[in-house]
Formats: sequence, structure tokens, C-alpha cells
Amino acid sequence: MREWFLPGTVPTATADDQFVADPAGGPARLLLPPEYAGWCRTGMNARGWIARAAGGLAITRPPDGASYVLDLRLPAAQQELELAVRAPDPREAVRWTVNGAPLAPDERGRVRWRLARGEWEFRAAGEHGEAVSRITVE
Repeated sequence: MREWFLPGTVPTATADDQFVADPAGGPARLLLPPEYAGWCRTGMNARGWIARAAGGLAITRPPDGASYVLDLRLPAAQQELELAVRAPDPREAVRWTVNGAPLAPDERGRVRWRLARGEWEFRAAGEHGEAVSRITVE
């Protein structure tokens, strides 16, 4: 598409800060203001657009206080959690630790943790603060 502008009205700013890369390698997704968060979670958001989070960091997975049970019939590799955080800017780099030990993201930027029995404290730290979630695995 080609746009036409009157002399002196050509925009100089880019919209690069209005899009976020798709971690799955798909097309960039539009980054909307926080007011659109509810709509972004509905089935009407067919394009997978994302809303900026209001406030600081919040761990969305695993939820604080969650309890998990290991299934001994399944291989350990099939009993993992993909960690997730809500941040004011989804592009924000977040550092994860579990019980103080750092977790590194995989080649696609996802952070996974294999379930193990015990009490676990997850910490996410970034530019907009820190969040904590505590879980139990039986």
C-alpha cells in the first residue's frame, strides 16, 4: 500500500514500539494499551494482539499458591511448566529463578521448569520490578 502526504506532513516517527515479536516466529503482533487487556483475552482477538500490562510485573504461570501432583506414569520430560509473566511491556527482559537458582530461556525465549517434589519459590525480575509465586509439588 502506498500512502500520499501533503508537503510537510510526512510522518517522521515509526511505529516500531507498537509491535512485539511473536515468540513462535509468526508475524509481529500489535501492542495495545492496558485498557484492551480484557478484549485481548477473548475469542474476538483473532489476530493474537497483546495489551500492555498496567503496573509492574506479575507472574501468571505458575499461579501463586498452586499445587501440582507428579504422575509417575508419565515421563519427566512431559511434566514441565512453561513460566509466564505479565509486564507493562511484553518485550521486557525477565530473569527467572527457582529457589534462588537461575533458569535460562530456551532458543525460542521460553522458560520451562521440570516438576519436582517439594516447595518452590519462583522469582521474576525485570525493569518494572520483581514478582514472586510459591507452589507445591507432591
